[in-house]
Amino acid sequence: MIIKRNTKTTAQTKVNITLSFKSVTRLVLALILTLTLTLTALTLVACGTEADVVNSKNSSGADISDGLSQTASESTSSQGVDSSEEDYLYGSNLEVKNLQGRVINVLCRDWGGFSIQGYNGEIIQREDFDEKEADAVDIAKYEVRKLIEERYNCKIKGSLDKSAPVDFNNKVRNMVHGGTKAYDIVFDAYGHSNPLVTEGIYIDLYSVDSIDFSNPWWDQNAVKDLSICNKLFFACGDINTYDNDGTWVLYFNKQLLAKTLPDINLYNLVENNQWTFDKFAEICKFVSSDTDGIDGMNEFDTWGLGTETYNVYVHVIASGQKICQKNNDDEPYFSYQTESMYNVLDDVLDLYLDDSKVMVANGGKYNHYTNVWDDTIIKAFREGRELFYMGGLINAVSYRQLEFSYGILPIPKYLSSQDNYNHSVSFHNMSCMMIPKGESEEEYYELGLVIEALGAESKNYLTPVYYEKALKAKNADTEEDEAMLDIIFNSRCFDLGAAFNWGNIISEFMKLDVNFVSRFDSTAESIKQAMENTIEAIKNNN
Repeated sequence: MIIKRNTKTTAQTKVNITLSFKSVTRLVLALILTLTLTLTALTLVACGTEADVVNSKNSSGADISDGLSQTASESTSSQGVDSSEEDYLYGSNLEVKNLQGRVINVLCRDWGGFSIQGYNGEIIQREDFDEKEADAVDIAKYEVRKLIEERYNCKIKGSLDKSAPVDFNNKVRNMVHGGTKAYDIVFDAYGHSNPLVTEGIYIDLYSVDSIDFSNPWWDQNAVKDLSICNKLFFACGDINTYDNDGTWVLYFNKQLLAKTLPDINLYNLVENNQWTFDKFAEICKFVSSDTDGIDGMNEFDTWGLGTETYNVYVHVIASGQKICQKNNDDEPYFSYQTESMYNVLDDVLDLYLDDSKVMVANGGKYNHYTNVWDDTIIKAFREGRELFYMGGLINAVSYRQLEFSYGILPIPKYLSSQDNYNHSVSFHNMSCMMIPKGESEEEYYELGLVIEALGAESKNYLTPVYYEKALKAKNADTEEDEAMLDIIFNSRCFDLGAAFNWGNIISEFMKLDVNFVSRFDSTAESIKQAMENTIEAIKNNN
């Protein structure tokens, strides 16, 4: 999903204030039916006989021409609709086609859990979905899906799968090899799905002629960063939300900040380009203190920062560095063995290795817990004993019930001289859209029409709802947090090195070990070979 405020989104939000999503949907569907009946009547009058019309029924029971195509603007413009409102409806010129009741099946990974609450599927919903009790975001997804089902005379179904990544991939792999066409669209993390790309199980999304990835409902940073060899296998946009949920941010406890550092305004540091890693580390060290009455720092004390080893890589991204860059042929090459990368890692590890100032959940000290994240850093933040918690935006849902106010900040820059902030999307806790191999060119074309329509209507209706949901945390200062989220979402970037994780390169960044130069040198050749094998497979299999 793309969260980017602009004039169209703002105008759409104003409309949502006066018209509920459901009422808009019903109005659009009524107009579609009116137009359809009008077109049919005109055809009968002009031709003088029913024999010249190939009759079929849409899901409303109205007669429509077999294979009839029209644009979305034709299907929504009729009496009673203010033309000024149509100006800001995304996708108004998309092609609409009667799909004759085609069933489109969606497979979603299920990320739900104790610390991951609020995720209930991309496009589809859980079997126990109840519109009366559902979250606003899930209702918006449901309404978008029903709208597109009516508009294209199709049915969109699917399932959520909680199985291990290997089993999830086997389900897709076996489907393609068996030719069953069980699923048309798959949502999973690229960190799990990359083996199926090299095997040719997922198709090049650019090959679907009816999808235009330059459209504003596709995340252009994802399109640019995740393409490889001029092909695209992973897509993010308004059609999905868990890519946003997987965006890493910095939560902070406003009350603990006011108690320990009353003169510090973190929002001002961001706005004045003073929010750097050095300032962040200074604050973390100052706040950490032994407060549980037991000598030595443990998980029950007060901490400046609660984090995990993956976040070493998040700081790398925040510094503007990446594991991979791309050449003019859109082929990746490694860029992590540089002095600038080493400087970043030196400073980050200097902070993370000080276990009297920073609590690293999976750093080894707390391995006696079954879930080192929930029982240490998440617990400490929930209990108000942790100033900063570094994690995914999905945590915002479970933090709504906190008894203190919290804010959301960008991950600090490494240096103030950087032009922009940079934000990582988790390579495992996120969703991207993929399409499996096995359908005809016409089937892919029709599928692309539906995908484009879902993306456009999600940008119209789902994204504004999601944006408000992400901001409306209990007692949060929404105006300041909204400004921070604008910075975060406008600076998201994607790294092919993480997406494909060649030679398990990410694990090298997650080791709390200062000997990273020798480790990088010792694994460089095997990692490079893994990347070259992928490039060759992509060129040959797709």
